[in-house]
Amino acid sequence: SSRSHLLAIFTVESSNVTTGELLRGRVVMVDLAGSEWPLKTTGDTLRESKSILSTLRSLTAVLDAYTKGAKFVPYRDSKLTTILKDCLPRTFLIIACSPAACNADETMHSLRLGQRVQT
Repeated sequence: SSRSHLLAIFTVESSNVTTGELLRGRVVMVDLAGSEWPLKTTGDTLRESKSILSTLRSLTAVLDAYTKGAKFVPYRDSKLTTILKDCLPRTFLIIACSPAACNADETMHSLRLGQRVQT
């Protein structure tokens, strides 16, 4: 399916020639699939939408736990949050919004998620 999440993980290593010290860093970029509401979809697209929404709910739960300082963070609720466990404390979101009136609900949902993560 072309409707899926995309993860790109880059690892960078650098060594100090004088001291031999090795520095290692990692950048993880995630392109989350859009979340169409189940009322607007049917068939295979409906199954994909439900799966995508489930993953987005798990990610939201993890980000909410961080912002609230919870002792338990539900990483294992999805494969995505399990993979991102190491980098979620240092996360920022870029939200692409649709200017079309027919997508207002999805746009507002995305903006609310961004606002919750910000606080």
